Amino acid sequence: MSKIIIIQPVVPQYRVDFFERLYIELGDRLYIYCSSDWPNAPAVKKPNIKNFFPDLKIYSLRDKVFYQSFLSILKIAKKGDVLVISGNPRIISNYLIIAYCKLIGAKIVWWGHGWSAGSRGFLSKIRQKLMTLSDAVLLYTDDEKEKYQQSILLNHPVFALNNGVNLEEIDENFQLDWDNYSKRGNVAIFCGRLAERSNILLLIKAVEQSKLIDKLIIIGDGELFKKGQDYIAANNLSEKIEMLGAIYEAKILSEQFSRASIFVFPGTVGLALIHAMAHGIPAILHDSNENHGPEHAAANTVNSLLFIMNDSKSLADAIDSFFDKNKDARLAMAKAARYTVEEKFNTRLMANNFLEMVHEINKF
Repeated sequence: MSKIIIIQPVVPQYRVDFFERLYIELGDRLYIYCSSDWPNAPAVKKPNIKNFFPDLKIYSLRDKVFYQSFLSILKIAKKGDVLVISGNPRIISNYLIIAYCKLIGAKIVWWGHGWSAGSRGFLSKIRQKLMTLSDAVLLYTDDEKEKYQQSILLNHPVFALNNGVNLEEIDENFQLDWDNYSKRGNVAIFCGRLAERSNILLLIKAVEQSKLIDKLIIIGDGELFKKGQDYIAANNLSEKIEMLGAIYEAKILSEQFSRASIFVFPGTVGLALIHAMAHGIPAILHDSNENHGPEHAAANTVNSLLFIMNDSKSLADAIDSFFDKNKDARLAMAKAARYTVEEKFNTRLMANNFLEMVHEINKF
């Protein structure tokens, strides 16, 4: 039986359940390699997998170009094996892995974003060229898959994972209570890293302009945390806005999500959207699809509202538009959000999609 060898920069907590589900089906055929850390990436978490090796040395040039040591991988790779590499075009060691796999007859799967948020330029062209060197492409969502199949000619299959969250873990700490959803009131929540891409200051300004919001809960840390605090203090918003810092414990996160009736992400949204929807919370996002992560595909007209990107007045109007809805309309959006995650964006279905891809690849 062929080995399935997955090579990643790191394995963060949100990937552990996905990989462990693959291990249940693939057993010792599954090998996962990563580095012990990576610039600006979450810390490595160890999945319960026999062949897990988080010891690839990493070398970087100003955190722009990366090289992972890969000799240990080449020692086990054989003809017919399937190697899944990260789609980051900055990892130059991947090009050597591809060349070696071509030489020995192993198969390469390119796994990553079809496009990164806000990027359609030079790096995207490199990314697409790297795709053409692989035997199959694995994208984050069906939406990306459809767009690639329509716009870019590839001579090999394109698959999609539909990046998602571990619903079982969330439900261990969170109970869906639709009867009490309307009692949450006019409370919004943001959860994510407070970096420039979050655009958190725009949300704070929108709260200042909103007529209907009672409370905004901000979960996350980062370089904009202090700026947010300063703006809140200077404009007497402390009664309306709580900045709680970073929270990683699932139980505490669920407690905070249970206070809110709408999730608002003013910047480039990613997996945080799926996490909020898993808690039965609809979303407000900006209207520029190209400036979101691929997980934005979970948003639709029944579970989300849009505002004009970078326009605080438009965001304030979207917040007020949601809070102006009656309780039945709010509840319908909340149920639609949860349904989206149950039906498409969770780690159980991710594992199924991955295994179907392996089955198809092994046919050729």
